[in-house]
Amino acid sequence: MLKRLSKTGFLLQFIIFLAIGTILWFPAFVHPQPPVSAKLSGDLYLLISGWMSGNSIVAVSLAAFLIMAQAFLLHILLSSNDLMPRDSFIDGIIYLVCMSWHPSLLCFHPAIPAGIFILIALYMFIKMYGQSEPYQYIFTAAFSVAIASLIYLPAIYFMIGLWISLLTYRIASWREWFITIIGLAVPFLYVISYYYWIGALQEGWQQMVAALRFQKNESYAMSSVEIVFLVAAILMMAIATIATLSAIQDKLISIRRKTWVILDFTIAGLIGVILTIGSWKTGHFFLMMPLAFFLTYAAIAIKKSRMNDLIVLLFVMMAIVIHYIL
Repeated sequence: MLKRLSKTGFLLQFIIFLAIGTILWFPAFVHPQPPVSAKLSGDLYLLISGWMSGNSIVAVSLAAFLIMAQAFLLHILLSSNDLMPRDSFIDGIIYLVCMSWHPSLLCFHPAIPAGIFILIALYMFIKMYGQSEPYQYIFTAAFSVAIASLIYLPAIYFMIGLWISLLTYRIASWREWFITIIGLAVPFLYVISYYYWIGALQEGWQQMVAALRFQKNESYAMSSVEIVFLVAAILMMAIATIATLSAIQDKLISIRRKTWVILDFTIAGLIGVILTIGSWKTGHFFLMMPLAFFLTYAAIAIKKSRMNDLIVLLFVMMAIVIHYIL
């Protein structure tokens, strides 16, 4: 079903994308919620959400726009690097569904704007493959992760993904590793200078360090339906990842390396979710990008993948149904 849909042309898939987005997000516009004050929100997010605190409809509109923009950016990232067919937008559709599965989070929360910068970081690290002097790509990727962490502090764990990716590319030169530190440090130096200027250096530093602590106190109890979705998502991620890694063995080495970079970012995202489990409700959205990629690849890019196609389709339908159950 999904493989057949992927061959129908971009226009029809875009219409389906808009239809699903309307179905999922229409209730959020009818009853708009104010921006979420999530645990470990960064100062940049608090600044942005503060501007919209009195206008919930603007906050919901911005959240919907950013998620749809991320779906397009993800598709551009994958298709421009030969990881996905250019005329297929199934990856964007799956990403939209995965990001909209929980009705209480159809609003502006820190994982949404931070996701833009994580996508930029991932794009830069995939694009640097084959570059003899990838210094600009590495700096931009690390800088983007730093900006993302100023929006949502646990995003800092994606630096682990950058460092693992350097190993994936077999880069041993000290310059590249040092550049990641510089790219990460620059935005934080400005923030620390600001804290010092306003006389709140200690409080600001404690808030940033809080992102690196294990958040074991969970104040939000998951419902059985939420547990079902998250367990299903983890199983689907594992199945689709194994299927994808097996299928790319006969592909070009560039395709294999770029796919492993996405897996590196997935590992970093998992580490961040585990170490900040107290903020799972927003933090788990960082895993939706690689989930959308691996599900789409397993469904439409692998030959003789009818079973994968069916399983992924059932998962997407389940996410939409759960959206209306919660």
